[in-house]
Amino acid sequence: MIDIIIPAYNAHKTIKKTLFSIYMQKNLENLNVYIVNDASDTDYSDEVNIFSKVMNIKELKLDKNKGSGYARQYGVDNSSSEYIVFIDSDDAFIGDDALIKMQEVIEKYDMVFAKIFFREKNSIEMHEGCLHGKMYRRSIINKFNIRFNELRSHEDNAYNQLYMLCCDNIFYLDDIVYDYINRENSITNTQDVSYSISNYIDSFTWLFNEIEKRKIDKYHEIAEVILVAIYYCYFNYLMNREKLNLIFSKMGYLKKMYKKYIKYLDNDEIVNIYKYFDYPVIPIMSVNEFINKIKLDLE
Repeated sequence: MIDIIIPAYNAHKTIKKTLFSIYMQKNLENLNVYIVNDASDTDYSDEVNIFSKVMNIKELKLDKNKGSGYARQYGVDNSSSEYIVFIDSDDAFIGDDALIKMQEVIEKYDMVFAKIFFREKNSIEMHEGCLHGKMYRRSIINKFNIRFNELRSHEDNAYNQLYMLCCDNIFYLDDIVYDYINRENSITNTQDVSYSISNYIDSFTWLFNEIEKRKIDKYHEIAEVILVAIYYCYFNYLMNREKLNLIFSKMGYLKKMYKKYIKYLDNDEIVNIYKYFDYPVIPIMSVNEFINKIKLDLE
């Protein structure tokens, strides 16, 4: 069986499309759907009543709005199937075989990683930084006690990176399974840039604390994750430097992890990761100057 977890906050205008895309799936009889109501103004009883006639669906209610990460964790804690899929309440699965394609291979792997259609960019990608288009094993989550942090943004990226580092084998599925809608009024898009980057730094500080606690020894993969985090902050600083002076005082732990792990990447790998960031800005300082300005926790 597969648990599909949908965090939902005032999503009544869009969630029916999401549920219809689940109803279309060929393996519908193997699916349990959980709408996690993140303290919406009204409940989802109408949607549950409609779709309960054709599939297993349940609403879980939170008393206070805690954000999508907390809602997803609540869904994981209150479900029990071996396989887990996350979908947002305004997105959809693509085609009637999206989940059966992942189900057919998950038994031999720790994770299935498929392609996403990003509608806003009109692009198709395999994206490591999000939960979409992926199938997870509950046994991995339980074995390594992987849980979402309670931040309001970027918690999904940190969760996904931690899960991947705990995997022994990942299957990359060459199929598009997920239709992602980037809404203008979403939490991510309406956050002030300084608040968003602050959450990003906090989420990745949490991530590397979890990596260190678990003594994960995938040093090359960890080095890639920390370098991507450093570059992400660097380019955002270049684009918003008047608002992001806080960055140098908050990134001390990430700088410490960078110094610890960067030796596991060669120069070509470092350059290739740099090229991945296609930001249209003229650097006012080099990456090394940026890193040198970050204050270590001990400084």
